Amino acid sequence: MTEPIKTTGDKEVTVDHTSRGIVVVTVGRSLPIRYEPADAARLADALKTEAQNAIHAERVGRRKT
Repeated sequence: MTEPIKTTGDKEVTVDHTSRGIVVVTVGRSLPIRYEPADAARLADALKTEAQNAIHAERVGRRKT
C-alpha cells in the first residue's frame, strides 16, 4: 500500500494491489475503486501525462496553483 496522497479537496487516497486487481481507496470511505492491472497502468500513464502538461502550463503562466 502506498503512503496517502492528498487530493486538491484535502482528501487522501492510497493505492494497493489485491487478488482482485488494483485498488484505489479514499481514506475514511468504505468503497474502493478497483481496476484491472492493464487499466491501472493506462490510468497511471494518463495521470503522468496530464501532470506533466499542468506543470508545463504553470511554468509558462497559463495555469495558477
